[in-house]
Formats: sequence, C-alpha cells, structure tokens
Amino acid sequence: MCDIIMFSILPLSVLLIVGTANHLMGIFVTQKTLAEHRPPLSDVIHDHMPIIDAIYVHIIFFIHFGSFIWYAFYDCQHLSNLYYRVSYFLSFMMSFRLVTTMVTSYPNARSCESASFGTYCGDMMFSGHALFMTTIYLAYHFYKGHDSLLWHAIHFAFTLTGLILLIITRMHYTNDV
Repeated sequence: MCDIIMFSILPLSVLLIVGTANHLMGIFVTQKTLAEHRPPLSDVIHDHMPIIDAIYVHIIFFIHFGSFIWYAFYDCQHLSNLYYRVSYFLSFMMSFRLVTTMVTSYPNARSCESASFGTYCGDMMFSGHALFMTTIYLAYHFYKGHDSLLWHAIHFAFTLTGLILLIITRMHYTNDV
C-alpha cells in the first residue's frame, strides 16, 4: 500500500465547483420541466423494457467506483498522474455537460415530484453517471488494462451493465447515455 501523498487541491476544487454548478443547473432544469408538464419522449429501450428500481444502478456504480479507488491506491505507481488526469478530464467534460444541460430541455424520463440538491430528474442530456462510469473504465484500461485481461473484462462488464441500467431505470434516455 502506498504512503499517503499530498496532492494539489486545485484539480479537486475545480471538479467540486463544476460539479456543484451541474447540480444547481439540474435542480433548475427539473423545476422548469416539472412546470411544463411535458410527457416523456418515446425511447426504443423504454418502450420495450419494464422499469426497474434505481438502486441497482447505484450498487453497480458503488462497486465499480470502489474497485477503481482500491486499484488507484493499491498500485500507486501512477497515482498522482491518475489523480490529475481524471480530475481535469471530469472537470472538462462536466463543463460540457453544464452547457449542454443549459441549452437542451428534454422532458423527464421518469416521474418526479420535486427537485432538491440530491434529487432531481430533469437534466436528461447528457448523463453524468455515464460520464463517471466511462471515465473510470478508460482510466483503468489506460493505466492497468493491459496487465490483467480478467480485471479489464470485469470493469468493462460493470461499465456496460451500469450504462444499460441507467436507461432501464429511466434515469436517462438512450441517447443521453
């Protein structure tokens, strides 16, 4: 196990600021779409699959993210590089997501009564969950994927399962993911 390394706070600060702005925009967009009372759009997967509980997405996300954090701290050969690259990449992509959310207004894909900081359902375009899952997969594959085919396959399976569950739970439309 690695010694605890002091990192610059800047990458994490930027990510937290952009993430907070995304959450606030999600609340605003949810309130806007709830006021408009628009029905959900037709979706290829939504039309042919029954809705399931969102807890399954969160379980997959927790396992996927937890195994990535374990890998990052267990094999600290690239830990600082991984920290900087992932933080800045997520900040950059979340900035694109923020702009996309501001200019794109989709109706909610599932029922939603109100919006709060942790609960909203109106920021349909594009999925922050999918962004995090894909970034974790790509970072793992870039830094470690060539060493272990089994771990690569497991991370790929968790990523693909999580993305499919995002659609089936109606957290997002198919084109958001």
